[in-house]
Parts: sequence; C-alpha cells; structure tokens
Amino acid sequence: MNAGRSADAAARSTDAAPEPSPDDDRRTSPDPTPDPPEIAEELALLNPALGPIEPPVRAVLFGQARFEQHGRSLAQAQAIQGTAGAGQFFPRLDDNVAMLQQTRRLLEKRHRDFRHLGAAGKWLLDNAALIDEQTHQVRRGLPRNFFRLLPRLRDEPLAGLPRIYGVAWAWVAHTDGGFDTGLLAAYLRAYQEESPLSLAELWALPTTLRVVLVENLRRLAERFATLQAARDVVHHWYDGHPAASGIEAITALEPRMAERGVAEAFWLQLDHRLEELPQPLMGELAAWLSTRLPAPAQALARQQDESIKDLQSIRNAITALRRIDQTHWRQLIQSVSPVMRTLGESPVFAAEAPDTQDLTLHEIERLARKSGRPELEVARQLLALTQGAGPPQDGEPDRRSAPIYWWRGAGRPTLLAALGLHEHAWPPHDTAPGQRWAAVAYLAGLALLGLLGLSWLMNQARPDAAPWLLVLTALLAAGPIGEAVVALTNRWISELARPARLPRLDFSQGLPDAERTLVVMPVLLIELKLLSMQYADHHLSMTTALATGSGLPDVMAIDLRYIGKFAGSGGFVDLNQAPYLAASHADDYVRFAMAQGAGPGGTQVAIPADIGPGTLIYRKDLLDRAGVSEAEITRDWSAYLSAGERLRKATGAYLMADAADLR
Repeated sequence: MNAGRSADAAARSTDAAPEPSPDDDRRTSPDPTPDPPEIAEELALLNPALGPIEPPVRAVLFGQARFEQHGRSLAQAQAIQGTAGAGQFFPRLDDNVAMLQQTRRLLEKRHRDFRHLGAAGKWLLDNAALIDEQTHQVRRGLPRNFFRLLPRLRDEPLAGLPRIYGVAWAWVAHTDGGFDTGLLAAYLRAYQEESPLSLAELWALPTTLRVVLVENLRRLAERFATLQAARDVVHHWYDGHPAASGIEAITALEPRMAERGVAEAFWLQLDHRLEELPQPLMGELAAWLSTRLPAPAQALARQQDESIKDLQSIRNAITALRRIDQTHWRQLIQSVSPVMRTLGESPVFAAEAPDTQDLTLHEIERLARKSGRPELEVARQLLALTQGAGPPQDGEPDRRSAPIYWWRGAGRPTLLAALGLHEHAWPPHDTAPGQRWAAVAYLAGLALLGLLGLSWLMNQARPDAAPWLLVLTALLAAGPIGEAVVALTNRWISELARPARLPRLDFSQGLPDAERTLVVMPVLLIELKLLSMQYADHHLSMTTALATGSGLPDVMAIDLRYIGKFAGSGGFVDLNQAPYLAASHADDYVRFAMAQGAGPGGTQVAIPADIGPGTLIYRKDLLDRAGVSEAEITRDWSAYLSAGERLRKATGAYLMADAADLR
C-alpha cells in the first residue's frame, strides 16, 4: 500500500509554488513559539512529518464495455510472484484508521464549537461508526494466515500486495467508489478471460473492497480536514492580533502548508479576509499574496470543483460500504467463478447446501496447491468423474455422481491418480482404517499420560517405603489418575479441535427405507394441570396474561372471536413451524375453520378443536309468497341479504341471522 501511495503521489502536479518576493528576504523568521492550544488539532493535521496529502482513488469513469476492456488489459499487465504477506497490508490499514480518527476529532471539535461542517464533514461525522466497523470486518474477513493463499503482485506500484487488491483498486478508481453488482460481475468475467482468479481471491474480494474504500475515505477525509485546518489557522490569526504578530506569523506557517499541499487554500483564505486588516499590514499582505496567488478567482473555482468531486466520492464510498454488507456475495461469486460454474454442471453439486459445496471447493483448493495444477483443471477432472456415474437404480442415484464421493469417499484414489498425486500412508480420518488408527493413538496417549502421572506420584514416596506398600499405592492411585487423564484429555480435545460440518442428506423426496430407524427417547413424566373458568373470566385473564407475559398456560382454548385480538398482541407460537407443522395437516380440517386460526404474516396460531353447526329455520309459505327458494338463502351472505329484502317487500317479514335477534 505504501507503493500505491508513492505512485499516486508521483502523479500529482510537480509545479512548485512561486518564490517569495525580494522584500521578504529582509525579514527573519521569529523565534519558534509553542503552538496555540486553541488550534492544536489543526496544527497536528498540518504537521509536515505527515507528508503531502495523497490524491483520492479516482480516475476516469468507465461504462460496462470500457470496464470489460480494462479488465482484460489489467489481467495481461499484472504479473504475480509467490503469495502475499500481511506485513504490508495491516500497518497501512491501521494508519488509515488512525488518520480517520484524527480527522474525526477535528470535525467533533468544530461541531462542539457550532462551526460550519459542510456537507462532506457531516457525511464523515454521521457515518463514523460505520467506518470504524470496517476495521473489524477486514480483520475477520482477511486473517493474517489467509494471505498465503493470495497471489502477490510483482511489479510496482502495488508490488507485494495481493493481486485481488489491484483488481479492487482499479474498480474503486474507475467507479469513483460506486457499487454496481452487474458491472462488477462483467468486469470480473472479462478479467478472468485472460487470467482466472482463484477461489480464495474471489472470496477475499468483498473484504478487499472494504480496504480500498477505507483507503479512499482516509485520503478524502484527510484532505477535507487538512484544508479546513489551514483555513482555521488563518481565521485564528485574523481573529487574534494580526497587527501585533505581523506577516511574520504567516510566513512561518507557509512551509508547513506547502509540505501538506494546502498552500493554495491557505492563500485563498488570507485573500478572502484581506480587507479586514488595517494599513499598512493590508498592503504588505496583498503584495505578499500577489506573488503566490496571481489569479484568486481561478484558484477558488478550482478548489470548489475539487470539493464537489470529493463530496461525491465520500458519498459513493460510504454508500458502497453499506451495499457490500447487503450484497449476496455467494450468488455473485458463483456467477463469475469458472470453478463454481464448472461444478454447477453437476446436478448433485447444484442441489447441495452451501456448506456442503464449500467442503468440495476447499478440497479443490488444497488439491490444486498440492498438484500444482490450476483450480479449474481440478474442477474439470472432478466433474468428468461424476459424469461417468451410472443411472439411478430403484430411485436411488449412483453415489459416484456426487463430487464428495471422489475426494472424500471410495473414489479418492482415482481422483488423486488422475491429478498425479499419491495417497498418504496414513489413511483419512473419516475412513474405517483411519478411525481404527485414531482410536489406537488416543488410547496409547491416555496410557502414556497415565503412566507419566503415576510415575511422578510414585517418585514422591519415601525412599525407605516397603515394596508391597508402593505396589498397593500404585494400584489404588491408577484409577483416579486414569480418570483425571481422560477428563483432561477430553476437555483439551473439545477446546482445541474445530467442529467439522457433515454433508447434508437429500431427503427432499421423502425418507428412503434404508435410512429409516426407530429412535426411543426417554422423557420425564410431567403433571398435567387443567384449569377451567367461566367464559368471560377466562378470556379476560388470558388478555391480562398476554399483556404482562406471566401466568400463560402452554395450551389454552379460546373462542374464535378472540383469535385476532390475542394474535396481534404476540405470545403465540407459529404452529406451522416444527415440530407442529400444522400446514401439513390442513386437509384434515374444514377449510374455513383452519383459516380462522391464522395469525399475521402467514402464521398459524390456533388449530380448530370443533365446529358448531348451525340450523336455519324458516317458514316455507312466506318464502313461496316472496318467490324465494331455499337455495338462495343458503348459498352465501349476499344471496341471503338479497332474499331478505325481497321477503320484506312481499310479506313484511324479516330474515334473522341469529336466534338472539328474536324479541
């Protein structure tokens, strides 16, 4: 990253500032005085030891066609040599974070003093927590030992850094920190037409993009804060006693402004408030500025143009950091990785869960490193072996159609032979021979540790102890020492050994007979307590219990009129989830009754226990007089209401929906 720093710095304009006027030669610099505490933060940012401000990571914006062309040319230009190291990577990241924190302190100071921050300052200050989080994300996503998997760039300006860092740098530069997954995918695919990226590089891309965006934010924040610091120093001089300190104070500050690359902003701010000075100081300063700032209007326009560009870059970088967290990276990488696209031609691999796919991908990486072959070649060899499997028999697919069969199962020797590798003498740990040897090693280790413990204990005995007493002591101590050794060993194993994920079984078509078994689980008997209450008291107490969260039963009976009220207050379990799976039993219930137990968001909070059938009683003679049939009053509520209106007009009688309506 330091190489990138120097390369970018070299791209800056090398025009030197105009020489001071001859009149300035007769003045001598005043004795150095301590920095005023009121502008200590500003002067710290203007420390010449920090060097010149680096330009933002910003270049000509590319569209898709230009990006694809650039991806191919970049792949041809980047030469790699060995693998990268973390020694150059993390110190620069720490330096970026330190500078961002320093600029934040200046922004917070201006905020406390109720001074104008500007749009860029507000963006940086409002998103400070997001920027801080990126450091933790980077360290989690790129641990130091991961760098040994990343090819290293050979040539300047990014020599020694991972190749994927150069890919990410070009992306950020030519999008001005923007983020578009479609454009990024096209860029990566075009790059890999010339030079495929490894799986490790593609998975490191999200974190590397964060690193480059933080680098860009550091440059933008440092430039914004340092420019502001230069202006604040001018304000401090004007608001103090400029006549007393004289132009010598300005002359003493100019070298550090030039070293930091903010001399023009310094001169512009002096020119902006020039008329506030008394004569003859105003004339002296005007003459001093005329040799340094011959065209103030053009310089001001240039500064404003850069500020607008920097603001847009800050917005883009912060927005991109948020979008990186929201992107479905597995889907994106799967669309651009030649290895994953090749393996995707295997129906079994495509149907596997992501965790199981990752096992195969990691093994491809290991086999590629051991054999010296490209990962894509290993993937193609693995795919060819799976495609040689036979057709399914009795509904069961041939196990040889699964990639894991060839790199972990009985087909591993065949795959290794095809890659020119040899199986280790020590069998794999997940095979029967490997498990036998592991058991022997485990028991031998326990015995050795037990003997060492027993030997140490016996050495503590008195030298003149009787032999029979020593033998008896050894026999009695062997048991407790053995138990202690077993307990400690198992604890060490559980603490140190990393859990291994097992491949998932595909039971989407049901559980095969060969995989079925009966599991008996002993359970404790519990006491079943039934509570019966009056109708009104029952629902009132349930309302209180749901509101307070206490006194709730495990199961309760409620009237359907209360389901909506209770479900909205929360506290109910979704019966569609395991182990209840109510949706799978929906056909066992009357459709409308099951629907009455539905909760918000497609949940099922209640199951119908019974239905109360109703009876419709009517006078046939009145219906006949109104010309209303039985089918009309039983079809649906709309027909019922329409029939009631006709009945009322013809006979003066009413249709009632409930016996309670009778007076």
